[in-house]
Amino acid sequence: MGEIQAMSRKIFALSAVALVLLGQDVLPAPSPVVVSQTAPSVIIPLRARELGLCDEILVKIGDKVSAQQIVARLDHFRQLHAFQTARRRLQNRGMLTIAEADLKEKSSALEEAQLKHRRRQISDAEFTRASVQHEVALARLSLARDSMEQAQSDCDLAEQALQERFIRSPVAGRVMQIHKTLGERAQAGDPVISIGDYSQLTAEQIFTKEAAAKLVTGALIPIKTAAGGPLIEARVAAIAAAPKAANGEKILTLIFDNPESQLAGPEDEPEAPPLLPPPLPAPGKR
Repeated sequence: MGEIQAMSRKIFALSAVALVLLGQDVLPAPSPVVVSQTAPSVIIPLRARELGLCDEILVKIGDKVSAQQIVARLDHFRQLHAFQTARRRLQNRGMLTIAEADLKEKSSALEEAQLKHRRRQISDAEFTRASVQHEVALARLSLARDSMEQAQSDCDLAEQALQERFIRSPVAGRVMQIHKTLGERAQAGDPVISIGDYSQLTAEQIFTKEAAAKLVTGALIPIKTAAGGPLIEARVAAIAAAPKAANGEKILTLIFDNPESQLAGPEDEPEAPPLLPPPLPAPGKR
């Protein structure tokens, strides 16, 4: 943001020099403009990544949302069932525990057999049998570990598939529009909810022809969002003719940082929702 403001100041300075060379006056130090009607400068449409039915709309227009908050879900019963099945397989470490215990036992037996074999207390056949049993235990442990790695991979894929059914807000902001109703079908790429990013605001302000003539796109001017509010530096994003302007008035589109450091304060910031939904309901209760 600092680089953008620095660039804007350079553009304004160069523009001012050009205006002076052309014999025009440059606005020396404009008085702060008070703007009342503001809106988020960026509105982000949150789109469905897959085909599905809108199973849950978890917000309403005007709600504040936090970054990564789930705002809607497509139908996901099948994906949730697959994920929970994969997670149960991953949590079942019985085969690995047995294989680890068996290898520990066979390793101790092999060490004892090696000692006795050096002392010629057991035959070559007995020593070979202990070695083979140890190799088998090693193979079983390797198989159990491979099985756990596969279970982890299956669980990760199932969770990813489940997450594709959830629609999250990438930023903290406010719900501006809800495009789909509960139960409505959404194609992949369809907007479901639009979120306004309030980290930057925009406002339109009418300037007189004379004042607007002394400004250029990219210029920085002081504004206030309320009569007694703090002074803010706004960038002129666009200059256009005001509709039905009798004296050549111009509409300036201004963009500026939100004077509130956070959209929601600590006392009213929404609690971050869990990453995953609750367990599946019992059969017949869905």
